[in-house]
Amino acid sequence: MPEPTRRAFRLLSLIDAADVAAWLLAAMLDVAEPAAAGALADLAEAQLLDVVGHDAVGQRRYRMHDLLRLYAGERLTAEEPAPQRAAAVQRAAAAATSRVEKASIDLRADHRAMA
Repeated sequence: MPEPTRRAFRLLSLIDAADVAAWLLAAMLDVAEPAAAGALADLAEAQLLDVVGHDAVGQRRYRMHDLLRLYAGERLTAEEPAPQRAAAVQRAAAAATSRVEKASIDLRADHRAMA
């Protein structure tokens, strides 16, 4: 696999979630969402991720088996410096926070429109 896809595999070990979408990996990798979606598709094709369906906005969701997550974490520790790991987590947290804030604004707007 090309290095960007291998790095995506390693970084996914940092996410302790049932499944992930491309937007989260894009933030972690600091790349555009289509590039992250391509890496996820490549990992699924290599049977390193499972496609588990689509979320409410139609994005494909992926899951990593626990044993593969352990292996990816080992590779991450060996190949990715701690500051880069921390930066990836910070970008993921910022992206998730941004999405929650946007959803909150949208919900308030919907609530006002219904009142």
